[in-house]
Amino acid sequence: MSGGQTKNAALTTALAFHYQVLIGLDKCFSLDEGQSVWFEKDGDVSLISPDALASTQTEVKDYAAPLTDHHENLWKTLKNWLTPEFDHTQYGVLVLHTTQAFGATTRLKDWNKQSDMERLKVLKAIFSERTEEQVNANKPSEIVKLQKTVMIDTAHQDLMTVLAKVVLHVESEDLDALMHTGSGLDTIHSTPAILSIQPTIASCNPHSSTVSFIGCRKGFSSSITKHKLESLIPSPALDAGLHLPAP
Repeated sequence: MSGGQTKNAALTTALAFHYQVLIGLDKCFSLDEGQSVWFEKDGDVSLISPDALASTQTEVKDYAAPLTDHHENLWKTLKNWLTPEFDHTQYGVLVLHTTQAFGATTRLKDWNKQSDMERLKVLKAIFSERTEEQVNANKPSEIVKLQKTVMIDTAHQDLMTVLAKVVLHVESEDLDALMHTGSGLDTIHSTPAILSIQPTIASCNPHSSTVSFIGCRKGFSSSITKHKLESLIPSPALDAGLHLPAP
């Protein structure tokens, strides 16, 4: 891989995490007592509450393509929430937060108004479009593998429990919009912060583009600053040219 490709990959990763941080920080400003927000704990953004029913796990996607019946963002997110490593009982709500609009013909448009049984019926209808050849192929496509994991390999009760918690938050503001409106960094710079990201629980490997276990909770007196936010961005991304704008 060339140096240019490495920089581009680092920048893409950093921009995705930058967007993720902005979504999480927005939640930080409305925390109730005892709640906390974590990045890369169980997924992209976790809001942890003393009451599990009030806890939310959010997967953040910044994509231009529409959210269609067979889009990877839906099926990969469902698959991740159904893995044994993810304890969905800790959360009352599971949110797919995406900049995507629904596709013109998708059957997902009424998802948030449907019961778990109605949602299952929709997923079954979508999966039924797969041919026997596609499902039984020695090397199925990535999307078919995801769909098989969700619809065939998962225990029925686990699937029903997760489906009942899933919310599709579509047409969310993208990174550019958050950076140039009253949301995101403008709000962070101008609002007297009652929160801070604790450097002691921020883990950034200078030789890796991964960041894990970063959080904020109510009750801190120091403000969120450009320096602290920039410290959360992996150094390869900074080398690639990503920096936060001056307040």
